[in-house]
Amino acid sequence: MNAAASLQMLGTTAGANGQATAVTIVDVSDRGMRLLTAVPMDVGQAVKIEVGDVMFLGEVCYCATTPGADGIGNSDKQFYLGVVTKECLTGLASLQHLIGALSPEAVEELEPKR
Repeated sequence: MNAAASLQMLGTTAGANGQATAVTIVDVSDRGMRLLTAVPMDVGQAVKIEVGDVMFLGEVCYCATTPGADGIGNSDKQFYLGVVTKECLTGLASLQHLIGALSPEAVEELEPKR
């Protein structure tokens, strides 16, 4: 598959989320996906994955070093992450448009002037 995506760890410290990291979606199934990343993660870590107009929420179920990333002639370690997807949201652009239309500024514009 090899689709570019963005991954963010959720609830990393004091309820804050981690920074977004570029990942590659290598494989997808009905229950989850396999990602290629430069950042290792702990099993059980909650994550958000965004690709195009779709957002997945899930949990890391495994993290393994890729073959050949043993440091011999390869300075960039890569990891495979297995993610069990729990939720999927589609139509994010439409949702963002709706949120913008319902913002307080937009509501004020719709109210009659007095």
